[in-house]
Amino acid sequence: MNRVIEDLKKQCISREIRGTNAFDSYMVDKFDSEKFAELIVRKCISEVAMMGVVHYENKDISWAVNLIIGNLKETFEIK
Repeated sequence: MNRVIEDLKKQCISREIRGTNAFDSYMVDKFDSEKFAELIVRKCISEVAMMGVVHYENKDISWAVNLIIGNLKETFEIK
């Protein structure tokens, strides 16, 4: 799997203790799929922003990059 996706996946795993008492408890990994999706969208937004800043100084392209970022945030309800 892609290293970036693997890193994002790790950020979405938390450990929970389950069970009724000390003798009957165990650890469970919980995966937050909503957080994973948000991190992927945020990474995409970041990449679009970096491409716009690093490779293009054209005013029209900067406008388009900002429009794309705004649309991604609105579509995926990212603040």
